[in-house]
Amino acid sequence: MTAFDERPIRIGTRSSRLAMWQANHVAELLRQRRPDRPVDVVPVSTLGDRDKAEPLERLGGEGRWQ
Repeated sequence: MTAFDERPIRIGTRSSRLAMWQANHVAELLRQRRPDRPVDVVPVSTLGDRDKAEPLERLGGEGRWQ
């Protein structure tokens, strides 16, 4: 086993209910397959997620992650 195999698996996901359900579902499948390896679900937010007042176009357009 290498040091890479000992690191937790981290799943980044948006924090919507659907995205969190999907990420947690995949995390559970991974835990069943590799019970020896920790799996973390990490919510990720973009500027567009945090700033609801500005139109998306003003924040840099669709698909922009910051």
